Amino acid sequence: MPGSAIVILAATLHAVPAIPAIGLALVLSVDWFVGIARAVGNLIGNCVATMAVGAMTGGLQLETAKGILAAGGATAEERL
Repeated sequence: MPGSAIVILAATLHAVPAIPAIGLALVLSVDWFVGIARAVGNLIGNCVATMAVGAMTGGLQLETAKGILAAGGATAEERL
């Protein structure tokens, strides 16, 4: 699904006849990859921020997290 920036770009390309409208197709094809990269960066940033805040406030239980990750994501109750 194209973002609002694509709509604005299409209107700009239509208003300026010196720029060919075929450029919009190139931008649309690249925009999907840029959106995926933006989402992955956002996910990693959220994970890092969660760990940092947990470490600063003392709420991070590192041994519990290591145990869950070592078990492939299973909780302690599921491992029994």
